[in-house]
Amino acid sequence: MIPKSLNPRRSKQLLSQRSVRQNVVPLLAGVLLLAIALRFWHLDAKPLWIDELYTAFYSLGKNPAEVPFGELQPLAAYRTLLSLPPDSTVWSAARAVTLYSNHPPLFFMLMWGWIKAVGASVYGLRSLAAGCGVATVLAGFFLGRMVGGPKVALLTAALMAVSPFGVYLSQEARHYTLPLLISTLALMAWLRILRSLTRGQTPNLTSQVAWVLLNGLGFYTHYFYLLGVFAQWLTTVLFLFRQRLSGRAWGRMVLLMGLTGLCYLPWLPTILQHFQSEGGTGWLSTEQPLWQAILLPPVRSWVAWVMMVILLPVEQMPEWVTLPAGALMLVIWVWVFVHLRRGWRSFTAGPSLSFWLLVGYIGLTVLEILAIAYGLGKDITVAPRYFFILYAALSAVMAAGLSKCASRVPAVVLSAGIVSALLVGWNLTLFKPYLPEKVSQRWVNSGEPLAVLMAAPAPQQRMLGLSYALAMPPQSTALLGFTEYFPEAADWQPTLAGLDQLPPPPLTLWLLEAHRLISFPTGVDLPGQKCLPVGELIVTEGTRQQQYRCESAAG
Repeated sequence: MIPKSLNPRRSKQLLSQRSVRQNVVPLLAGVLLLAIALRFWHLDAKPLWIDELYTAFYSLGKNPAEVPFGELQPLAAYRTLLSLPPDSTVWSAARAVTLYSNHPPLFFMLMWGWIKAVGASVYGLRSLAAGCGVATVLAGFFLGRMVGGPKVALLTAALMAVSPFGVYLSQEARHYTLPLLISTLALMAWLRILRSLTRGQTPNLTSQVAWVLLNGLGFYTHYFYLLGVFAQWLTTVLFLFRQRLSGRAWGRMVLLMGLTGLCYLPWLPTILQHFQSEGGTGWLSTEQPLWQAILLPPVRSWVAWVMMVILLPVEQMPEWVTLPAGALMLVIWVWVFVHLRRGWRSFTAGPSLSFWLLVGYIGLTVLEILAIAYGLGKDITVAPRYFFILYAALSAVMAAGLSKCASRVPAVVLSAGIVSALLVGWNLTLFKPYLPEKVSQRWVNSGEPLAVLMAAPAPQQRMLGLSYALAMPPQSTALLGFTEYFPEAADWQPTLAGLDQLPPPPLTLWLLEAHRLISFPTGVDLPGQKCLPVGELIVTEGTRQQQYRCESAAG
């Protein structure tokens, strides 16, 4: 039998661990530089979609109903909507998001200050989320170090740096990376508290205060943050039972949880109003066959996990791209998971309290999500972005398993992540919802003067149309107007202000209406012009569109 000290494999592992410890700072710096590059590269290459426009409006203290209705205007007039009013304050943002949305205010208040400093360009709007995404990678390093030392720490940070899921969230002008950062810091404080209790020590006061305040703040950035808080509480109760800790430890944890709950009380009437409001959570309830309602939530939960590791072009692509890409993703994921299971068995052979606490946190969060889907009929899994609350914990748990695998396994995982993140940046996967870039490109392809009329009496419909308009090139001379629903008629004559701005024929006209079930008008009468349909009806995500070509009415 070869002594451990002379075992070549053991010696290689020790050398590798020593090398990681000696080079942890430069390796971490490299990971952070990679995270910065992947998040800020092509940050403004994709146009803003409707939810990001909501972020801009609320952060500017504006009501979405301010988008003009019943008037034909040039694109330049719509672009001015993203300017900060001179009398706007941080409380304007808090008021707007509270009155006109169903979100808590903290992120939007921070965005108000960010816009005031850097402006409301696409890059400016997204850069706050990108910066929080990079900070989360750094926080993930320290979370991973608590789980398994410097090697797990670096692997956690590296997984988060190259994750297509993380890059996608970081390139959204939305409130996901900020609560993600806060939750990662809160998990660290939580682990410190429970590890101290296990040793029979009094937890550090800083950790206790941080756990309460961070979980209090997280609630005011995103309501789904509560899923993570409840999972921490449930895991804590199970931990206290399993460890048979003293009544004093129970009392301390109950007190800390109670203090966290007190942080939520001032906002309780508002959150109840938000959840009961029209559109609050209604879109999470969809009519579907029973078998889909049962099977899809766990399947979507698994898909969200896969997306955190690898994502190839499988949406809005031809089958000859989608099928091989999907098969390759599945093969790589299965291969990685087999090695992860072996790595987890090896890792848990030693001290692994933090690992198991995070596993409990992940499992209970998923159970909460499934309970909401099955019990309340609100399927959170329809939007993978809502799994942000699990991103850091899953990364640390995967890093623990990878730390015990042969070096080729993390190399494959990180390579797959880098390729996937680049595909996100190139806009080849994880497209912006409602495809504003593709729609606007179709509009300008004719090369003729362009006018777009959208049936959008509701503010949310006008925000969708605004996202299409702002996706057009800045130099475009197109005109856009929002009107009532189009009638089903042989000839329709719009009654919009500003029709006198229309350029002379030939003119390309587009009519848009969300989910229209009846035919578009067979002709449109504009001042001095007659417009007839061109081509087939186009159905896109969220809208029905019909192109017309306008010629002189006298001809």
